[in-house]
Amino acid sequence: MTRQILVVLFVVALALCGCDDRGTANIESAQQNAVAKEASSSDCVRGTSEALLASQSDFVRISSAEARESVRADSTITLAIRHFGCAHYALDFDFAWRDRQMPPVLSALKDAAGLLERLPFKTEYRQLTASLIASLRKMEFYGETVAISDNETLTVMTPAPNLLRVRYDVAL
Repeated sequence: MTRQILVVLFVVALALCGCDDRGTANIESAQQNAVAKEASSSDCVRGTSEALLASQSDFVRISSAEARESVRADSTITLAIRHFGCAHYALDFDFAWRDRQMPPVLSALKDAAGLLERLPFKTEYRQLTASLIASLRKMEFYGETVAISDNETLTVMTPAPNLLRVRYDVAL
């Protein structure tokens, strides 16, 4: 009789913890992943991401290591900024032309730099913005990477015919 009670309790325990038939606890794995994720976010060298702009943007935190900032600007170009990473982090500035295609490369780079110049960046990000704008104005082709400093790079990509992605990459 005691053996039957133990078997029933074991089966109930398996059902409650979400274990499979081999006795591996799926819930334990989920808890370990959550703890690792929480620890990694609290150990993040960069800290929690925040909006780059003082106004004219909608900032949404997606996770502890990722956020999106949608810029509201009167322009034929839309701008979305993706913040992501921790010790090695990046900002993707996605400039999208409303037309089906961007202008020629030098014009597109100039337009992107001009849009950045007109935006109200927070005081603590103005130096970064100035470096981005200066680097964009020096670039001549898509796919080009420019070193801003020993641990910062700027890369220009075109993932779609009307999309210019400028990636600011930092390794801390």
